[in-house]
Amino acid sequence: MRRRCARACCFLSVAFDLQEILGDNDVQLFDLRSDPDEMHNLALEPEKNKDTILRMNGLLNELLTKEAGTNACRLLEDALGLSLAAPG
Repeated sequence: MRRRCARACCFLSVAFDLQEILGDNDVQLFDLRSDPDEMHNLALEPEKNKDTILRMNGLLNELLTKEAGTNACRLLEDALGLSLAAPG
């Protein structure tokens, strides 16, 4: 039996706001030039790094769409054993 995810799989087609990104994810963001050992998580200062977090989230969504296309949700469902369809 598949577990159901409460969130509809529309994340690839909508832009998230900062609170939604931070609320639904364990966000980690590092400046690898100044912090190559990843010791300072910039996502822990979300307001200060808001633009970078939003930009990186957008790039990630673009990459997922490019790589998986419309099959992204199905690939996640299969990999995680979840049903990502909106609860009905």
